[in-house]
Amino acid sequence: MSNYYIRAINYLDRAKKVFNPDNKDTWFYSAFEIRCGVEARMREYLQHQKSVSAKKKKGWRPAVLAKDIDQVFKIGEKEAHFSFHSETTDPFTLVYRPVPKELQEIVEKLGNYLHAAHEDFFAREDYWQTFQELVERGIELLDYSVDSQLLGVPLRNVTTNQLEIFATVTSEVREQLDEHLKGGLVNIEVSYREIS
Repeated sequence: MSNYYIRAINYLDRAKKVFNPDNKDTWFYSAFEIRCGVEARMREYLQHQKSVSAKKKKGWRPAVLAKDIDQVFKIGEKEAHFSFHSETTDPFTLVYRPVPKELQEIVEKLGNYLHAAHEDFFAREDYWQTFQELVERGIELLDYSVDSQLLGVPLRNVTTNQLEIFATVTSEVREQLDEHLKGGLVNIEVSYREIS
């Protein structure tokens, strides 16, 4: 049995692999993979949050998922950088990157291409030019969103005043984080950056 992987990075990899600018057939498959990749990434951001209902964690509409993410993290379209400093380890930085509003809008537009087409659309050159631009930009922006180590912004527990839920994209990143956190006193420097 062949494995079909469903993490955001897997959808991105397939979108890149199948896309061929000289073959319009491939654009439809890439558009599908981009759409699923955005949905998967946004759900990955919500899955580790205790305050998010199971129903919201299973959402599929990017606009609704974006609203849920904003309600949880409350940082909008900003990257969050968490730099760990201790006396016993080298500095270590983890980054959270959002799914940009532009990418959410691209996914909505790509949805229009994933229906049975009307002949009058195919005859228009701008139809194909726009489609190609949307797919290329969609791949670029999904690559940006997936290129981070954190699956959300760690939140402060109001009772203990401790940061919680450093959800990481891989167990290897988690192991690196745990190694830095066990080395005595650790200072965490947090910065937020507008995405460009």
